[in-house]
Amino acid sequence: MTSLVEFLDSLRLEDGQPDMQARRTELESLVHNISLDERRYLKDQLHPHTFQKDICGHLPTELLLHISSCLDLKDLMGARAVSRAWNRAFTNLDMTLAIVKTHFGPEWKDLLKNENPEMQHEQHQTLSKWLPRAASRRIRRLQGRYYSKSLHKYEEVPPLEGLAWPASRNPQYCNGRVAYNRDNRSIVVWNLKTNTTAVVMEENRVEIHQWELSDEYIVCWEAYHRSPLFAMPLDDTGQDGMTRRISLPSSVLRVSISHNQVAIITTASEVMIWTIGGSLKLMKTGKLPDTLAGFIEHTTPSIESASFHAHDKHNIYIVYRGSNLWVPKLGDQGHLPNIVIQEYLEGEWVATHVFQKPHAHEAANLVKFSRLEDNRAAAISFLERDDVRNGHYPDENAVIITQMTAFGFYTHIWTSQSSTLPEFPFQALKLLFTPPMVDTSEILLWRNQILHFNYYDKRLISIADPSLPSWISDLTEWDIDIDAIRGPGVNDRGEPTPTRPSRISIQGDDDFVVCSGDEGYCVWFFDKEAEAARVATLRRERIVDVS
Repeated sequence: MTSLVEFLDSLRLEDGQPDMQARRTELESLVHNISLDERRYLKDQLHPHTFQKDICGHLPTELLLHISSCLDLKDLMGARAVSRAWNRAFTNLDMTLAIVKTHFGPEWKDLLKNENPEMQHEQHQTLSKWLPRAASRRIRRLQGRYYSKSLHKYEEVPPLEGLAWPASRNPQYCNGRVAYNRDNRSIVVWNLKTNTTAVVMEENRVEIHQWELSDEYIVCWEAYHRSPLFAMPLDDTGQDGMTRRISLPSSVLRVSISHNQVAIITTASEVMIWTIGGSLKLMKTGKLPDTLAGFIEHTTPSIESASFHAHDKHNIYIVYRGSNLWVPKLGDQGHLPNIVIQEYLEGEWVATHVFQKPHAHEAANLVKFSRLEDNRAAAISFLERDDVRNGHYPDENAVIITQMTAFGFYTHIWTSQSSTLPEFPFQALKLLFTPPMVDTSEILLWRNQILHFNYYDKRLISIADPSLPSWISDLTEWDIDIDAIRGPGVNDRGEPTPTRPSRISIQGDDDFVVCSGDEGYCVWFFDKEAEAARVATLRRERIVDVS
């Protein structure tokens, strides 16, 4: 059989020179009759040193890993779609694990727990399949590209006697569940992922005062009373359905919960850890270490919360705030606000982490403290002009500084970022500040994005990375019928007052965002499977109605 080379060589003119016209015609015919892979192979042979889009195919893995540390999640996932060479480079196991370690800390911690090499290999493969969907969901969440939204009114019940208005509904969100008071003895829990609803109550239908939602239990207590604290399991968590109780030596001041563990802060400044269904342990907080001896004598550091490490139940962080360190060289202005975190392991103190705010921010009001994604403690503080703090609208030249301080439970590193809005238009200033001062529940900070309700224009807005100079220009409006969930608000006597509308609380994570008011709540779905479950339920309900 004549080879292709021999055939092309036979195409010659009468004088023996190659017939370029005939050769070109045959080559064109050849190109149209070979596969895409064969064309790519020929291209690689003809241009062996060209990089173009396939530069990643020629770079060592170590260099790619260094490059990936400088990219955000969106860029890393987008690089996979550039070409096949880029896809191979950014989907190999080393790159996948690097992305998970950087952007999905909890999943990375779970991987490190398994010391069996064979099981680790299986987990590596599982993470490789899991990463694209998880990354897509997070990117959609940060860009506000939700699959759908649904508006819900609270279930109609008789007046909620014995509970303070307007917080009587006390809407809460945790790990894909929305819960609120149905009446003063029962709580409605809607699982957004399965689109199922349950009513949770204590067996003897005792009155519920304060309560906190976790992914396994609802913990109830009565503040400033020595009544027992009890935990009610959620119906879809596989628990036995029995309510667990614990009696305390002091009145409850504040409670935080993670899975089946409850941190209880009492009015006597005690910190107790209750493992639901198990023992109650008193933390040996004692005095602050000598490194904090500079605290002013007449100022007692207040315990803000006790936070659990998401992947080590024996690792607990007690957070103090609102204390002042005395700095003599600053004279009368030497009272600088601080945040102090004490770390405990197996009930024993192991370290103290202190953040001292810059002197320029000494007047900042700490308006929100929470635990962020990937288990970070964070505080958001605002420094505004006196006219804002006193309840008056700022003028066009007001300077507002937004400062976010975070402490990494994994890295033990403090980070702080500030943004300044000088000489911004009057209406834009009210996007963030509306007299009276912003309430702690009205701001959701999630992965360097701020969600806040604009009372002036009745819109929910998202602000991109607040550390960027142009962050205010990246506003994205979220569609919401705010009047349907907001309610009229109340006066100082607790009476409904239409002229003073109620405030909005915002909660959420990668999968859902929930905006709640006195009349109802709105849910944005970023989890495709949860949205499919909701749509399927709606279709079944329509079929039942028709039949």
